[in-house]
Formats: sequence, C-alpha cells, structure tokens
Amino acid sequence: MPFYRTEDGGGTFHLNTGRRRRAIAPPCRAPRLPGDAPDIGSICGRLSVALCDAPAGQDLDGKLLTCDMPICQHHRTKGGPDLDYCPRHEHLAPAPLPLETR
Repeated sequence: MPFYRTEDGGGTFHLNTGRRRRAIAPPCRAPRLPGDAPDIGSICGRLSVALCDAPAGQDLDGKLLTCDMPICQHHRTKGGPDLDYCPRHEHLAPAPLPLETR
C-alpha cells in the first residue's frame, strides 16, 4: 500500500484500489524537497510521472537496462521527447528541455 506526499509537501494520502491490484504509479524515490515536512520521511513521495531512462548496464542477454527510478514532475529532467532523468543522473541529459505543458 503506497502512501504519497501531497503536492504542498505537508501531508500524505493513500490510494485505495480495492482488492484487485491495479497499476498505480509508485511514489517518487528522489530526496524530499527543502520545503517538505521532514517528519514524513526523507524521500519525496509524490506521485511519479516517469521512470529514469539513464543507462544502468546490461542483463545476461545483452539487453540494455535503465535506472527506472520513479520520479515526480518536480524531480524530472527532460533529455529528449521520451527521455527522463532522475536527480542522480540529470548530468547525463544532453541539455535540459522545458517540460511540456498540456
């Protein structure tokens, strides 16, 4: 049962999906933002919108592996149309792109 930090960083909430396991975005695993309540935890915990696409090696079959750390809108660095980087790998982005606003 994942708990998420609210957008203002001061509280938490839980998404109840009933008995069936449904695909729910995992909480952001990046460090909390400076204005977030420290008693909730040291990770951000907001609803993630992307997974980190930084290369992280290869598996035994030679398939490329990626970091896949869940990241929220605040911690995401865009590196291309379908490339997102976590704070630990943001230096790999060719040049930070502005986030799309739709």
